[in-house]
Amino acid sequence: MEVYVRPYPGPGARVSVSLHGGTEPVWAHSGRELFFRSGDSLMAASVVVTPSFAVTARRRLLTGSYLSGGTFREYDVAPDDRRFVRSAAARGNPP
Repeated sequence: MEVYVRPYPGPGARVSVSLHGGTEPVWAHSGRELFFRSGDSLMAASVVVTPSFAVTARRRLLTGSYLSGGTFREYDVAPDDRRFVRSAAARGNPP
């Protein structure tokens, strides 16, 4: 699984955001980053949208155990784009 961005509406090629697997994408409130999970890491991809969409950098923000990683996103970003909340397995209990 990977994270891609494609223009909407209209035609255009998809742009790869993740490089080594990615799930659960969510846009930063600023629109300048796209957050996603890659395994047990929370990643941030810095993006520009003009003159066309491009990923300018990718970096790991956090590492830790998440819950199942099932159908729903296991984290969210605060309105300031600097803090996160995530669902994590309790210590001593398997996920």
